[in-house]
Amino acid sequence: MRLREAARDVSLSGGVDSAVLCMLAARHAPGRIRAWSMDVHFADETERRNARTVARLAGVEHVDVPIPDAVLPELFEQAVLANESPILNARAIASFAFYAEARRRGASVMLSGAGADEVLMGNPGALTAAMARIEEDRRLVQSVLRASVDNLRTRHPAPVAESFTVGNLGTAPWSLSDTSTSEEVRYAAWVLRELVLPPELRGARAHGITVHTPYLDTRFADVALALPESSLRREGVGKWLFRHAVRGLVPDEVRLARKTPRYGHTALSSPARARWLELYREWLSPARMEPLGVILPEAPLSLLERYTRLAPDAPEASVVDRLLMRLCSLAMLHAHAVRLRPCPES
Repeated sequence: MRLREAARDVSLSGGVDSAVLCMLAARHAPGRIRAWSMDVHFADETERRNARTVARLAGVEHVDVPIPDAVLPELFEQAVLANESPILNARAIASFAFYAEARRRGASVMLSGAGADEVLMGNPGALTAAMARIEEDRRLVQSVLRASVDNLRTRHPAPVAESFTVGNLGTAPWSLSDTSTSEEVRYAAWVLRELVLPPELRGARAHGITVHTPYLDTRFADVALALPESSLRREGVGKWLFRHAVRGLVPDEVRLARKTPRYGHTALSSPARARWLELYREWLSPARMEPLGVILPEAPLSLLERYTRLAPDAPEASVVDRLLMRLCSLAMLHAHAVRLRPCPES
């Protein structure tokens, strides 16, 4: 990988992929690199500790950006509009706040390890877990959809049409793309397009920051995606060949650390829970849901009341949280679209 000359700022998540970028950038431009991380309540403490270790060993300035819990609900609508699509949890909002602060402190071009997990199988169980989450989401969404929407699957019996309906559980959304590539590649492309890159790239762009993702450079990604699974996964650990290749570059406690995906609950575990719930009630009101046309106007508030009685670690908490965030996001996007004046050509 060739590092960009213009980038003196590196997003340092604490994983092996961003650690490698930091160490290489520090070698390339000694004394001129800043490593950035974020301090938010759902951040993984092991990864935060690893980020500090890497910055110290690389001899770079470490900028740890605090993201106060109170600012997240206030930035919710701005983050949705910047992403130009529904968001699933507070992590995307935290990224939006992170890039705002990075820009305020002078960052304009930043290197990111985004995409490494997808092209290097950093989380070997991700594909199976993703399908389980999608099926949970599809089952729950039927509780808030209008019956006319649910009936679409009976009026359009063709297989492709059915694959877009919530009733067709078991159909992976990435299976609708080019079937000439492997499922691993199609899954990676879907995750990047739908989940990883919008907050990483659009959120940064909203603040005037350009983010480069070296692991998604075609010269790297094409080789990585063509590797046999046996070279990427060993004994349940992903990025195996990559971890082996960077021995001596990053410390072993970072190089060998396993991926520990964490879901950033929006409201239930937040110290700003009361404000989040207030915001949910505002955006999930029947008056906000009715214009969407496909949602039962009263259903989201009923779901919200059920949500408020759940414990943060309840098995169903995450799926309800994801749906409420999507519904709020859709209401925000719709409200913004209505306020925009049509262009003369339309």
